[in-house]
Formats: sequence, C-alpha cells, structure tokens
Amino acid sequence: MPRLGQFLGMTHRMCQRAKMRPFRKFCTVISLSSCFRVLRQIRCIHCSLPREALLMLVTSYITSKIDNCNVAQAGLPQRDLDRIQSVLNAAARLTADARKFDHVTPVLVNLHWLRVPDRIQYKLCILVHSCLNGVALQYLSELIQSLSEIDSHRQLRLKFWWPATRHSAIGDSALAAAGPRAWNNLPVDLRLSESFSTFKTHLKSHLFNISFPSV
Repeated sequence: MPRLGQFLGMTHRMCQRAKMRPFRKFCTVISLSSCFRVLRQIRCIHCSLPREALLMLVTSYITSKIDNCNVAQAGLPQRDLDRIQSVLNAAARLTADARKFDHVTPVLVNLHWLRVPDRIQYKLCILVHSCLNGVALQYLSELIQSLSEIDSHRQLRLKFWWPATRHSAIGDSALAAAGPRAWNNLPVDLRLSESFSTFKTHLKSHLFNISFPSV
C-alpha cells in the first residue's frame, strides 16, 4: 500500500506538471526526436537522390509533421518554438546540403519556407477565413465571433472579438482567442480577399515579408 500511495502521488504530480506544460503533450504528437532520426536516415542516402526527390521526401515527412495540427502550438513559449524551428532548420540544411552551423536564413528564403511562428499564424488565418466564408465545420465557426455581432458599428465587421483568458499558457492558445488575434493583425485589403486561393497566396507573401524583411 505505501508503494501504491507513493506511485499515485507521483502520478498526480506528473499530471499537474503536464497541465502546466502543455508543450510536453504536443511533443508526443510531433515527436521531434523521431524527426531528427528520419533526417539522419535521409542524410545517409541524400547523395544518391536528385534534389527534387530529396526535397519531396523531406517535405512529405518533416514539414508535414511540423504543420500537422500546428494551431495547437499557438501561445507556446519562445524556447519551445525554437525547438520546433531547429527541426525545420535541419531539414532546410539537408535539402541544400549545408553544414550544421551554416547560416540557415538564406536556405529558408530560397525554399520560401516560413518560420515556425509564422506557419502557426498562417494556419490560424486560414481557419478564420474558412469560418468567415462558411467553409469550416460549424463548431469551429461558432468559436469565431465578429465584432459586428457585439457592436453596431459597420466599420468593425472585418475584425473579430476574442474572449478574455485566465490562463495565458492554455487559454491564449485556444482557437477562439488565437484565431481572432491573428486575423486582426492582417492588413485590411488582405482580410477583404474572398477567393481562398488568392487569400492563401497573399497571406503567405505577407508573412514571408514579416519573417524576412530584408529580402
């Protein structure tokens, strides 16, 4: 019984730490270590692959892993985003056959890859645009509330309200808070885009210019 009580106590403390550090749960999904392991395996054969095939292989596994459900990464501390960015940097260097300590910015620019924080903003804005145009699922659309539904002023119809959150580490990462915040930071002409393909193209260009302003 004492051992059982000790085990239950340890389990309770671990659960409490998991609540305070939601990034640990996310790590189990994205599996950063498995990404690095796959990159090492690809590096062993990259000399035998054409660059197009190498880029396709890296994109299909690594970047798809990073982008999968990445709206859950909204609100993560910068140190955790840096860990995810390190995977993207390693993948970019591999496609360019660059060394470990080579500057990665020119490689990311050449690949036209967004940095991790901007990839999160990209996905959030895509979701909000889908909600705005009635393409998203109903339960997602119900989370996004326009200011025009709260205030009668017509000039507010292009912006969205987000609820106040008590726990910044968890509440700010919710779609109801992170989505409107990302959308409201977009230029007005970009928010007015009705065509989904046009919106995606202009959104990526906008975020790319923010990531690499000197390009």
